[in-house]
Amino acid sequence: MHCFILLPLLAALANTSTIPRSILTHDSYSITTAGLPIPSSTTCTIPSSTPLPSLTPHVLNTFPKGSWLENLVIRQHDSNALVTLLSSPDVLLLSTDNSFPPQHIAHIPSALGCLGIVELYHDVFYIVAGNWTAHTGISQPGTYTIWEIDMRAYIAPHFQHESSSTSRPASSNETTTSLWNAATPTAPGVKTRLIATLPYSGFLNGLTVLNPTRGILLAADSLYGFAWSISTLTGSVSIAINSTAMAPLPNSTLQLGINGLHVKGEYLYFDNTNKATLNRVKVDLKTGEKRGEVETLVKSDIETIFPDDFTVDWEGNVWMTADVLGQMDLLEGVAADSPFSSSSSSYPSSTTTGGEDDDVGDAEGELQIVAGTKGDEVITGWTAAKFGTRMEDVKRGSLYVTTNGGPVNYYFGNWTSGGMLVRLDAVELGVY
Repeated sequence: MHCFILLPLLAALANTSTIPRSILTHDSYSITTAGLPIPSSTTCTIPSSTPLPSLTPHVLNTFPKGSWLENLVIRQHDSNALVTLLSSPDVLLLSTDNSFPPQHIAHIPSALGCLGIVELYHDVFYIVAGNWTAHTGISQPGTYTIWEIDMRAYIAPHFQHESSSTSRPASSNETTTSLWNAATPTAPGVKTRLIATLPYSGFLNGLTVLNPTRGILLAADSLYGFAWSISTLTGSVSIAINSTAMAPLPNSTLQLGINGLHVKGEYLYFDNTNKATLNRVKVDLKTGEKRGEVETLVKSDIETIFPDDFTVDWEGNVWMTADVLGQMDLLEGVAADSPFSSSSSSYPSSTTTGGEDDDVGDAEGELQIVAGTKGDEVITGWTAAKFGTRMEDVKRGSLYVTTNGGPVNYYFGNWTSGGMLVRLDAVELGVY
């Protein structure tokens, strides 16, 4: 049985002298960036800009220390957040407007935690579950599964509605316990069922919808460097993409390659934690197999960014959570349909630098840290983010973020806070 150790390296990274503890939340860093529209003989440079202001975090829910909120999806039915826990095999429904306390939706048997989550059909969700131990950072390959959570008949408790403008200030003493009972593993009306087992997986992580008509999902294998294809209709699984761009660094103590992944148009976007990259590749929308070379859109190092999950907004901006650094990174326009159009005078050309293996295209660019600080001991360990869908969310550009309380703290057991659901309002940046 194979395993990999995550947290000892994170502990070393947290104490390294190469990361100044005085980094400001609005600092910018030089990274590499590229895009398909660029001719092979040239690349484009994102010009430096005035640092953006730091977004104000609004804490909506705080959980007990040792609660790792891993991922989320905004429910179409009511615009609330369905959240997976990695510290236990549970799924919670959290209010995005403070109208009800956290609700326990499902408990997954024979698993230690839950990871990626998507809503494939209206109120029908799919999650990754498996055996990854938060306190040791050890993954048990072959234990990962895909589960369906059907909330179409969910019976929600009735609560008195609180003001939607209410958000609690961050406090290390604040705790909110979710309402679940081990004797009732699913909420009233909720149905769960096992969809697929992946006995040859290493560490399944992120999850995305490839083809809703055919019920096809893609899952990131952070340990083996694959993108798995899963049919929710038949339960069949296969390796859709096996790329060096997805693989972890072979000599790294932290064996964590592809992490988050999202399909946008005919491209699969994915990041790689070890290599500190954001990439994309054209894929077959029926099978998930790649139909071109992998582009490296962003290349940096884990002392500057620590890619976990990310989301792409309607303008092609990528909002990436930097887990161990406790920050939100903004990569403006890197996932736009033509992020470096030749008609734009804002992006001058420069000399091409080669990528590695099946990666193509590199160029110097800029990343903005728009929220969070490495030294924050309250709101720390940023794991995933999704934009809200309420009218108020759209007006504010509300981005909902899950946290884990700091991944290094699970190894040492010295938490200063628990996992949280936090709201950031992107309109504060003036980018929309």
